[in-house]
Amino acid sequence: MFSELPEEIKSAKPKDRKEQFLDQLPEKFTRPDFLDLAKSLSIPLRTVERYMTIFLEKGLVSRDVQGTFTNLTLGEIKSDEE
Repeated sequence: MFSELPEEIKSAKPKDRKEQFLDQLPEKFTRPDFLDLAKSLSIPLRTVERYMTIFLEKGLVSRDVQGTFTNLTLGEIKSDEE
């Protein structure tokens, strides 16, 4: 009887602001770039600075030189597609 019931379709959890911010960062970016992006997403300055600290600690973003960063999550996506 239960086998005849349709399977539940689980929708993907909507991304929070932090995930949206990370997804929209380009591969190479500067501090003014990420501040502009944060402003366009209505993310306060202190919050986006906290996000960047978390991304750096988790290895999602690397600091190349002072004020220049690389979004390492984009490199993973590209290598998965190859």
